[in-house]
Amino acid sequence: LPVYAFGMSSGGLVVLREAARAGSGLGAVVLFEPPFTGAAGRPQAPNHAALLSELVGSDRRGDAVAYFMERIVGLPPQAVEGARRSPSWEGMKRIAHTLVYDTTLLGDASLPVETLAAVDVPVLVVSSRESTPALREAARVTAEALPRGVHRELPGAFHQVPPEQLAPVMREFFAG
Repeated sequence: LPVYAFGMSSGGLVVLREAARAGSGLGAVVLFEPPFTGAAGRPQAPNHAALLSELVGSDRRGDAVAYFMERIVGLPPQAVEGARRSPSWEGMKRIAHTLVYDTTLLGDASLPVETLAAVDVPVLVVSSRESTPALREAARVTAEALPRGVHRELPGAFHQVPPEQLAPVMREFFAG
């Protein structure tokens, strides 16, 4: 039986690397906003991972999350301040160390052209209509660079689509 994979954000790069591997056994892939913002004119600075690691290591986890949101994702300061006041802020702080992994994995956030060219399965790249222009553009460019890629925008919020919106689209795509 074929295996179907879903990768969200930087997890999309992990899934793409597996899909590019000969004999991976994947039948189809859905990606949600792979953050290759370098392809959309927002390359990631090489020192981001080190700075995030320093902030997390000195127990400034909230500052690490804010830095990531503003300097890497490109959210305006008022959006970051709104996030700080949200109920989800404590949860974001708890997983701040994963931002170091994401940033390291993505490097300069450029489009992994060689990896994409080697993916020989259908790939649906989804973006949210409410995400930043850079993330939406990165999703579109990623789909165009894939031999069998398709892009689709869905209603949602910044960097998320409700499961009730995403699940039927994924089911339809995986069904062929």
